[in-house]
Amino acid sequence: MKSTILISAAALTLTGAAFDAQARSSSPSEFRGYQTCLDAADKTSNGLVPSRSYYVDKNQEDRTNAVYYINGTRWEDGERAQVRISCETAARGYRLVSSDIESGSFTNQGGRVTVEVAAQ
Repeated sequence: MKSTILISAAALTLTGAAFDAQARSSSPSEFRGYQTCLDAADKTSNGLVPSRSYYVDKNQEDRTNAVYYINGTRWEDGERAQVRISCETAARGYRLVSSDIESGSFTNQGGRVTVEVAAQ
């Protein structure tokens, strides 16, 4: 029993160290950029429904620009279709620099950690 707990704790520690992404609340400027992206995407989509979470890639050189990756669905030919929205904002989310909507969805392909235990 103790070894199972120890292995689980080690796996969780390794998993946490392997991922660089954070699940947290948005700052006001991040949320403003998110809304700016959705407003642009909504103009070209019928019944856009974004997912509740999204990915943000902040430019480390210029902290005022951010690239957003948002999954969602919209109506296409009478059926719901998966779409992925990518856009860049500037001026702390107030200005849209670019926007793109494609079929499919974004996935987080973080590192994978496997733990193998030797048999006794």
